Amino acid sequence: MNFLVVSPEAGRWKTPSPLVQAVNHMTDAYARVGIEVVTCSPFYPHQLGDFSSFTCIFEGIEELHHLPFQIWKGKDARHTYIFNSELFNRPAIYGENGYAYADNHIRFSFLASAALSYCKTIGYKPSAVLGHEWGAALTGALMQTTFSDFYSDLPFFFTVHNITYDCHVYDTEIERIGLNRKDYNMDGYEFWGKVSLLKVGLCYARTVLFPSPGYRDSMLKSNLPGGLSGFLNHNEKKLKGIQFGVSYALWDFNLKTGIPICEAKKMARKNFETQLNASFQDKLVIYTHLDNESGKTSETLATIISDITKLNAFLVVGILKENPDWNYYQSLVQEYPQNIAILDIFESK
Repeated sequence: MNFLVVSPEAGRWKTPSPLVQAVNHMTDAYARVGIEVVTCSPFYPHQLGDFSSFTCIFEGIEELHHLPFQIWKGKDARHTYIFNSELFNRPAIYGENGYAYADNHIRFSFLASAALSYCKTIGYKPSAVLGHEWGAALTGALMQTTFSDFYSDLPFFFTVHNITYDCHVYDTEIERIGLNRKDYNMDGYEFWGKVSLLKVGLCYARTVLFPSPGYRDSMLKSNLPGGLSGFLNHNEKKLKGIQFGVSYALWDFNLKTGIPICEAKKMARKNFETQLNASFQDKLVIYTHLDNESGKTSETLATIISDITKLNAFLVVGILKENPDWNYYQSLVQEYPQNIAILDIFESK
């Protein structure tokens, strides 16, 4: 079995984003069970450095926009990097100064086309193709349009890590990014008079993967804007919630100590208690991490904190001092010192 994986973020970045970490760990997990994986993502010089540690193994013209691209490889053979200087040699991934790049739909349709063109040219026909987030959503569509002669019989799996991320495109760009206009409707990829790349991925996928069964269920029950909830429920049968695993090589604090696990857990709990200058006593410790990827977690947490303080539990909130909610949680620590502590996640790195 072999997979082609397309993602707007992946590989050995200097500062890996949450999506990069998730895609990398999934790539490694596939390899551990014997699946051959080719993971294609853009070569971003500001994240990967200069080209001295990489080798250019292929140059070609992709089939959608007819633009040149290069394929670069580093020490990790599982990761394949696609480069076009005009599209990917920029200071940021999606935009600057709070504004998205106006040509993101071109950049990431190019990514999908280059990945599919490369595999087609070298004769690499995968068992399945997997796309991550809206930045790889057009991969599934192009498999049925521009590249139908090579890929139309293959399944496309689309992974949604965070459903709040999307890219909207004017309908005048439909053919330019390789979409079939017949699917431009409310049951397809139309979203309030524009193209939703998130819906493109959902529409053309055989199966849509969410990072946990709970996340899938909450999305089906949530009142998402613009009719997205109805669209998800209409496609409920192909939505799958799979609990993404933990990378023990990264997170197992006891991996190299050799200390018996029960003793190691007690030691870690005591060290954490000391770090927070708190007293856990015999309480269950609950940790909540609030950062830019947390969505509405803080709002939800605020509605249940009163209930948590009545349990035999101790809540630790990891948050940046710059976060607007810092003072709110600081006031809760003063009100419930026996039940709540706050952790500055910048200082704890």
